[in-house]
Amino acid sequence: LRCVDTLFHGCWNTPEGATVEETIAHGRRVVAEPGLIPREASGVDNLSRVDLVHILGGGYINGIWPKHLALLGAAAEIGERYGARVAMTGAGLTPLPEDTGALGEVLGRFDVVDLRDEESLAAVSGQVAHATLIGDDAFLTTGNHLFDRSPGAGTVLCLQSDLLEVSLAEIADYVVRTLRAWGVDQERVTLVECLPPN
Repeated sequence: LRCVDTLFHGCWNTPEGATVEETIAHGRRVVAEPGLIPREASGVDNLSRVDLVHILGGGYINGIWPKHLALLGAAAEIGERYGARVAMTGAGLTPLPEDTGALGEVLGRFDVVDLRDEESLAAVSGQVAHATLIGDDAFLTTGNHLFDRSPGAGTVLCLQSDLLEVSLAEIADYVVRTLRAWGVDQERVTLVECLPPN
């Protein structure tokens, strides 16, 4: 498994103010035209060799982050262009984007569509007959032999700035002041997630 952010860069390059339909179409273009975002061209080229595109659940494809709808267009394009299977599991689409018709249309091209809440299912079930409602994705233990039992990573941070109305500098300053106030050993800080600015 190799995790890259190629398709997220495609999302973040969606033109401002794009409709749901235009955003999905932009995601398709990212795959169909590898030079659209020159910095991501080699990553887009790698997509031609995947067997499965799996959009893992969560609540990041919705009306709050409309640019993320480009992921759906890109995944559908990979499936159609290169024959990869396309799945989305455990996803929550609420709050719903304005145009659920375009959303249902693109999800109808997926091989697997599993949603985590009834409102998301109701929004697309008219167009996606094979949609299911199993629940949010979860990591279930697969055996003690797979867990790293080495000493812990100290302080672990998960930072995101996308739903705040303060600057990145203010967030960084707050985190540094808090860690200092708590006496955290700065040599043992692990950053699990830090949503980059788009």
